[in-house]
Amino acid sequence: MNIRTASGSGSSTRRGYALEDLCRDILKANHWQIDPLDSIPDYGIDITATERTTRDRVAFEVKYTRNSTFPTSALIISAERLIEMVSAAGVDKAVLIVAADIRPEIKNRIQDKYNLQILNLNDLISWQALT
Repeated sequence: MNIRTASGSGSSTRRGYALEDLCRDILKANHWQIDPLDSIPDYGIDITATERTTRDRVAFEVKYTRNSTFPTSALIISAERLIEMVSAAGVDKAVLIVAADIRPEIKNRIQDKYNLQILNLNDLISWQALT
């Protein structure tokens, strides 16, 4: 699906799913072992994968917004939910991927408080944040 051509009712949802697919493809291209969507109970986690060197299982939650900056309150809620889902699923690590900019001080504060990693698309594409 072409993200740019999605319009009308539900277009944000379609863009969100397309973004999940893009993130999954980037992980696969970097030799992560992606779990099939039906391989674990549905805890609401978008992607689970095994890290290529440490073999840790990592939960990825992908968040899309039409805003250029991800709202802080939404980021906190997403972080809290992801940590709950990771605990329930028995996964080793949590990564929140957002399709917007985050102020560095907000990003650092939330990462420290919730013991997770937050990436924007530039981080994911450059792969510096995950290797």
